[in-house]
This record gives sequence, structure tokens and C-alpha cells, in this order.
Amino acid sequence: MAGSYTHVPGVSNAIRYDPLLVRRLADELNERLAGKELRALSVDAERRELRLALADESLVWELHPTRGTISRTHPHDDPDAIRLPRGSTITLVGASFDERILTIGVRARATSGALLRSVVVELMTNQWNALALDDEGRILTLLWRRDAGARVLQPGEVYSAPGSRPARHEIVKLEEWQHTFSSADGDAREILLRDIAYSSPMNVGYLLGNKSADVDGMFTRYRDLLDNVVPCLLPHNGLLQPYPHALAFKDARVVPTLLDAFTSSTTESAAPRNFISSDALGALQYRIRAAEGRIRKLNVEAENAAPEAVRLRAGADLLLSQLGQVRRGSNKATLSDFAGGEITIDLDPALSPAENAARIYDAARKRERAAERMPALIAKAEQERARAQRLYDAALLGEASAEQI
Repeated sequence: MAGSYTHVPGVSNAIRYDPLLVRRLADELNERLAGKELRALSVDAERRELRLALADESLVWELHPTRGTISRTHPHDDPDAIRLPRGSTITLVGASFDERILTIGVRARATSGALLRSVVVELMTNQWNALALDDEGRILTLLWRRDAGARVLQPGEVYSAPGSRPARHEIVKLEEWQHTFSSADGDAREILLRDIAYSSPMNVGYLLGNKSADVDGMFTRYRDLLDNVVPCLLPHNGLLQPYPHALAFKDARVVPTLLDAFTSSTTESAAPRNFISSDALGALQYRIRAAEGRIRKLNVEAENAAPEAVRLRAGADLLLSQLGQVRRGSNKATLSDFAGGEITIDLDPALSPAENAARIYDAARKRERAAERMPALIAKAEQERARAQRLYDAALLGEASAEQI
């Protein structure tokens, strides 16, 4: 059976990460780095690069969404690096369960000022980031400053991890696996991706296999995927994808380590694509979010404009029919409606009751004209959003130049 990937729209065709790759990469980095001296840490926000300077080498992680590779280089002096006190060491490299978040723990001797305690690397979708945290969990520095609702990623802010998806479970016994697939709603693919830890669009084709409803066979492949680490390079869209399992790819190439796989993917894949700065990508994302916000606002206005016009016109009719009951200088008028109830109308005390009625009629006509204009305004905002999204997607694929953007 030939392995297969599922394309995820909007995600770069560079290195792709899923929870299993992040877990195995963390295991390998922990074996390689734990206990080693960490001399400095630097981030290049423009190129989205994280660099860890050790005594004998530097580890460079390219976290621009058109790249994603890790490489080892000779140590060199970076004047912009955060220098750590002598004797600082990496204590542990680990990955959050079933997530694309990797954490590098740091032990540093206390000095004046904030103390580096960990480096968090987020590898979700194309929102890759790296953040250095102090011993209180506050952000010292990071690659990509963002304000994502309640989650503010800025220096000085307390770091909060991305919101987690519904919990999935790693299954170790065949009986539990059989019960999961016999009792859960959905087809096998849906159940795998929704309920089973470490399944992903990258490996679900391998887990499903050739036979439909082969539940026992899926369990055998699932445990093989999780229990056996075989660093490989897998072909994908003209690139080479590092992965800790061959996934039944006939032309998968086994390599000694995942770091070797990352190095080979850099040197042997197709020619590099156009490099787009993080500032340009961020500006495009801002344009997309702004257009989406405008579309939401216009849709609300379109939904409310016509009913609001009817309400205003009805109030003006009622006011005009009961002018004698309204005193000039009042800011409100409570009038009997035509159904036996009462309504309260806001007035401008500087105007006469008749002038207030005319003012309300004018407001009703404006809402009616707005309701007529809304479809064209919404269509224009949707075109703007689609244009920015197409350009952003092309930039992630390396198919748009800086000049185009």
C-alpha cells in the first residue's frame, strides 16, 4: 500500500508537524540536549528563526511557515542573543500529550533581572512561534507578537497555551479499541481523527489500511505507529517530509535520526520558494481579519436595518398622531400604541414634537437606504477578504513575491 497525505488548505507545503512528529522530535532532542550547557538564546523575528547556542554547536529552528526545518551549525557569536549565566543547562525537552507544543526546560543560576526557565515552541497549523519564559511564566521574548483574543503574546505578559481541542485517548488494549469503534458515531476515519490520540491527516491513511472496517488491523497499525520509531524521509509534493514512521510509503527513506531527516529535507528538497517576511504575512492576516470583521458587522446591520426602519417609522406615525399629548422640551414621550399598549420614544428636547417626528422619519429613510446598500457592501468586503486570503495562501506556498504582496 502506498502511503498518502491529506492536503490541508492554507498550510505551507514545507515541513508539516503533527502530534506524533512533535512527540518523537522532543524525545530525540531530549536525548541529545538534556544536561548540556546552554550559553545563549536568540530569536530573529523577521526571519522567524530560533537559535539555541550550546557549547559545541547551535541548533537553528526555522519557524517561518514556508520552512519549518531544524539544523545544527557551528556555534557563533550573536550580538542580539540573550546570554545565560555560566553553567546554565537544558534540563528536559518534552512535548504536551497529543499536541504540537514542545517545551525546552532550562536551569540557570540566579542573577539580577528575569531568569530564563523554558522555551516553548508552538507548531500548530501555520501559526508557528517560539517563546522564552521566565520563572514566573512571563514572556521574555518571542518570535511572533500576537493578540489572539484573550491570548496576548507580548513580552511581559503571562504565557497561556493555545486552547486545547476535546481530549483524545491513547489506546493500548485491543478490547478498548474494539469498544471505541463499535460504540462511537461516525465512520472509521472520523473516529480516528476525533477520538484517538496521535492520529492525524498525515497518518490516518496508513491507520485505515486497504480493508474497510478492519478494526483489529487498524489497532495493530496504531500500536506499530506509536511503539516503533523509524526516522524516515517521505516524499510529499516534491519535498521530503521528516516523519518517525514509514507509513507504508514504498519509497520512504530510512535515516539514522529525525534531525538527520530534517537536514536532508533542507538540502535535497525542491528549490526554495520565495521568502516572505513575517511582517508581510502578519499584514495580510490583519487584512483578512479586518475584512472578516467588516463582513460580520455588515451582516448584522443588514439583518437589523429593515426592521429598525419599520420600528422608527411606526414610532414617528404614533408621535405625529398624538402631537397634542407631547410637551416641547421633553426628552421622552410615552404614548398609547394602536394595540392598546404603550411605547416610549426618545425625543430631542430642542425640537418641537412635529420636528421630532420629521427627524424620526428621516432616520427611518436612512435605515431603508442602508438596507438597500448592504448586499453590495457585503459583496465588496467578501471580495477583499478572498483576495487577501488567496495572496496569503500563495505566500505560504512560496508562490507570491514580496512585490505582489
